[in-house]
Amino acid sequence: MDIIIIGLIGFLIATNLLTYLKVANTLETTNVVLERKHDHMYDKEYGELIGAVESKYENETRHETALRYIKSCER
Repeated sequence: MDIIIIGLIGFLIATNLLTYLKVANTLETTNVVLERKHDHMYDKEYGELIGAVESKYENETRHETALRYIKSCER
């Protein structure tokens, strides 16, 4: 009788552990997908801002010129 109970407890522990691992894997996969979507959205929006800089200051990147424009407007 004790062996059956111990076996049942072991089975329940293993089943719960397996369920936990499946849920953890699903959450990790979901996070990766969300990060990729966020990165794509960020890249698209950043590209739009940089593309709006028609002429940059000499010796500056478009990023630096865009930052200069934004800071000057925020003052």
